[in-house]
Amino acid sequence: MENHTIIYEGLEMTVFGNWEDPDNTTGYKGGWLTVLIEVNEVDIIWMLKPNIIERISEIVTEIR
Repeated sequence: MENHTIIYEGLEMTVFGNWEDPDNTTGYKGGWLTVLIEVNEVDIIWMLKPNIIERISEIVTEIR
């Protein structure tokens, strides 16, 4: 599992997850799968709406 520190809406977060490879049989292009989001070592992913988690995942993809 990898982690990345990002700042989103002024909040510094550590985002943990894995890079998934493309699947040539289903057309899945692969990408970042967010597993955990922490602020000050406290898990906050359960507090976030799915669209926010998706945007955070996009930011990780952009910075990598």
